[in-house]
Amino acid sequence: MTVLGRLPFRPEVDRADLAKAYLVAAALPGTKLSGFRLVGANLNEADLAGAALERAQLQRATLLGAWLHKASLKEANLQAAHLQQADLERAELQGADLRGAWLERANLAGANLARVDLRGAYLSEANLREAELTGANVNGVDLTGVLGLTRAQLDVALRNFETRLGRELERRERTDASEPA
Repeated sequence: MTVLGRLPFRPEVDRADLAKAYLVAAALPGTKLSGFRLVGANLNEADLAGAALERAQLQRATLLGAWLHKASLKEANLQAAHLQQADLERAELQGADLRGAWLERANLAGANLARVDLRGAYLSEANLREAELTGANVNGVDLTGVLGLTRAQLDVALRNFETRLGRELERRERTDASEPA
């Protein structure tokens, strides 16, 4: 049992301050942490599968190898969070702030990234297969090493001329631009 499991239940408290908490390998599946302040917390290899983390403040938190399968991180602040090799498969991240987040080799397959801000995020070898990117802000993001990314996903994301695409997607974009309308 973790420290969180020993806390008394207080329904009037809807959030707690766990900034810089050390929760490495914590078993917290399905835990309700909505609105919690976890700024700079160490959640490396934590099991947060199915956890409710809506509007949680996770700026600069480390979640290396964390298990966030089907977790709800809607409107969470994950600026500059370290999510390398984290499993976010089928996670709900709508409206989350991932600016400057480190997502190398993270599994985001089937995740809902609608309206997510990914500007400045590092996505090398991240798996975005079947991820929902409607309205996701990828302006200026380097997508060259992203796995499973399709043209259809890019068509619904917000991007600009500074967004870097992989060779296959760049080739398709040039081909599409040269075809008559």
